[in-house]
Amino acid sequence: YGFEVFLNKSFSKGWYGWLSAAYSETRRYNKLTKEDFKYTYDQPWIINLVSSHKLNENWTLGFKWRYQSGQLITPVIDKIRSTNPDFTELVDPIYGDLNSKRLADSHKLDVRLDRNYQYRTWNMDLYVEALNVYNQTNVTGYDYNADYTEKEEVTGLTAIISFGIKANL
Repeated sequence: YGFEVFLNKSFSKGWYGWLSAAYSETRRYNKLTKEDFKYTYDQPWIINLVSSHKLNENWTLGFKWRYQSGQLITPVIDKIRSTNPDFTELVDPIYGDLNSKRLADSHKLDVRLDRNYQYRTWNMDLYVEALNVYNQTNVTGYDYNADYTEKEEVTGLTAIISFGIKANL
């Protein structure tokens, strides 16, 4: 269940944009275990703010900011050595409650510049895009060492530049 709000606005002098904000809660029920739990992909808040400015007939500058609640994880709460005498060096994790912890919320800003070329029977856009402009470190999970005594954050993409071509034939 949840709700979503979407606002779209055209401003003067070539500016336009939109805002979407969604709140939801997603749960699952396991018929075998009779367990009710938050679904793995439950992310209560997702907010997008998008704006573009048509600089002239050929050039457009755009901005996209996104915020979202952190992903749910099942935490490792302890460890146990293997009970198999042939594999005593192996360690197995002991997990906490299913999806009982949430990673930190994440956000990022992307900026894009488009150049449009019009031809008689088709058009083409060339663009350059800077993703995660302010180089936000968004945690996407954890990697554990072999005996589960240490964990390291796994993060999303750092700031990167991409180039592209879009043709409408």
